[in-house]
Amino acid sequence: MEEPVIREVVGSRIVTAVALSAALHLSFIYGIAPRPGARARPIAPLAARLIPEMIPETPAPAASRLTPAPPVAVEPVTPSALSVPAAAPEVPLVSTPPSNGAQQFERREDNALPKADLPFPVDLQWYEGRDLDTYPRANSSLDAPCPAFAQAEGVRGTVTLLLAIDETGAVHDASIVNTEPPGYFEEAALDCARRAQFAPGEKDGHPVRSRIIVKLRFAPQDPAPR
Repeated sequence: MEEPVIREVVGSRIVTAVALSAALHLSFIYGIAPRPGARARPIAPLAARLIPEMIPETPAPAASRLTPAPPVAVEPVTPSALSVPAAAPEVPLVSTPPSNGAQQFERREDNALPKADLPFPVDLQWYEGRDLDTYPRANSSLDAPCPAFAQAEGVRGTVTLLLAIDETGAVHDASIVNTEPPGYFEEAALDCARRAQFAPGEKDGHPVRSRIIVKLRFAPQDPAPR
């Protein structure tokens, strides 16, 4: 047999084998029966059902109760007494009698220092007259001389002042509240008030700063007889 014929026969056989193999695989995949004329039926899926398995319960063993050990008796510890030596009583020191005849003195047993008389702290608040326990009092009469021009005209009048008196009784400040008639006695009244000295007002038994109202009266003096 010639070589070209052999090649043709071998090639046709290979093609036929490949075609049969492909048809067989397709029949398995799509459920096609291999014999001719038969209808292909789909392959039914597998049905499975899960059945729970009963696991027998094994009762756990009861826990054993722990019995506490009886308490151990402990012997009480007797505290040992500490011996503290008693201090010798303090003997007051007495000075040696001087040889020159001076008076001897004895030291105080309590060693207490004498109490110092501390001054009462100064109250910086200014109290009104109604808040005081004791009202300030002038140490001398507040008689202001009448001015010469008021004396010449025979004018009488009054001046009402507001005085600020400190804890020592000195006049810290003076201001005019009212004057009648105005323009005559203001300067004389202020000068008289600033030179005055008072016993300071008191509150709770201590001298304090205070503000009071003072009224001064002015009248012309009668001329002295010749």
